Amino acid sequence: MADIKFTAGKEYPEIVGAKPDERVVRLLYELRSGLESELTATLQYIYQHQVLLQCNKEVAYILEKISLVEMHHIELLGEAIIAFGGKPCYINSEGCDYNSSSVAYYTDLKSILQKDIEDEQNAVRAYRNTAQLVDNESLQALLYTIADDECVHIKILSALLDDMDVYKSYM
Repeated sequence: MADIKFTAGKEYPEIVGAKPDERVVRLLYELRSGLESELTATLQYIYQHQVLLQCNKEVAYILEKISLVEMHHIELLGEAIIAFGGKPCYINSEGCDYNSSSVAYYTDLKSILQKDIEDEQNAVRAYRNTAQLVDNESLQALLYTIADDECVHIKILSALLDDMDVYKSYM
């Protein structure tokens, strides 16, 4: 388990040449704390870690480690929001406070892994689509790097799902 890599292993590009841009800030707010966001992913992985801790410590550990990467993404997006003239608030693109209604409170391992894979796939699409909507090359590079991390999570979660015979803990 110690040899699992939870990121793509790439440097996270520093934002350079940023100018205040409300449109970019709104896009970043959605990635950071919209309904399907890094904040939702972090909370969902922490919940899953806690639910599985008693019955499947190995998977619980993996989900906790993924949550730490997602937390780092929250930090990186907050820094980008500041660079483009925003405040690192937990709001969506419309300025509404964060709402945790998208956290999936599943308790069985198969549903957890399937939902996480689906969410990570959506995250990859969201990062890549957002990267195409912004002009700042360093921000594009950051968004593509975060998308690459999410691809790593998909591989990890898919391997766990494929090995369901090994991980038979259901609640």
